[in-house]
Amino acid sequence: MANIIREGSGALNKLHSVMMGGRNVGMQLMDDVIENYRISGLISGREAYMKALDKERFERTRDDE
Repeated sequence: MANIIREGSGALNKLHSVMMGGRNVGMQLMDDVIENYRISGLISGREAYMKALDKERFERTRDDE
């Protein structure tokens, strides 16, 4: 992870892949946590959309209150 971060912004896809592969050891993407908060009712669909990195993922819920 540290080496990928040092590589800079061009390595963002690598970082995403490592995190996806590390789910079994507790790694989480921010958008996954946001989705869980939205499903649990802790935040609205609009809040989820506004904070998400992958806006397309939350497009359908952005008008939910």
